Amino acid sequence: MKQYSLFWIKPDAFNPLQTRDENNKLRKALPENPYDFVELVKNKLKEKDLEIINEREYRLNYETSEKHYIEHKNNTNSNFTKDSFEWLLQFMISWKSYWIIFYWEDAIKKWRQILTDIRQEYLVNPKCRYNMTHAADSIESANREIMIHFPEITTKLNNNKTN
Repeated sequence: MKQYSLFWIKPDAFNPLQTRDENNKLRKALPENPYDFVELVKNKLKEKDLEIINEREYRLNYETSEKHYIEHKNNTNSNFTKDSFEWLLQFMISWKSYWIIFYWEDAIKKWRQILTDIRQEYLVNPKCRYNMTHAADSIESANREIMIHFPEITTKLNNNKTN
């Protein structure tokens, strides 16, 4: 089934000398220009035949950041404590983020594999909480997140019909 999905990258967060600690070491150097990393990720999407629909860069405010992560706030299965959830919200508003909507067959599953590959390629500990990038984990999350960050999208997203 064809799906829409969304991800974000925090280009301004990529200063390995200042932002990485011992648990978050880089396996290999990130590109010097953080926007080269954005292009690297976009190229990986294109290699997997994922069609980029829309993209934008902006700095979230606190309310938008909280909306984006609300499903983790009171989820007892989430790894977030109250303090780590607050830290994540503060992290999200600290720099601009680059957001991309993409579309194609099994887009969510394909992107999550690309994300895993990127984390394994660059991070010694791929599960580190200092996120390089984010991926929607379900159709419902993708729809909700797209509507938060791209409210001008009026197309009915990810209906249950095959496109």
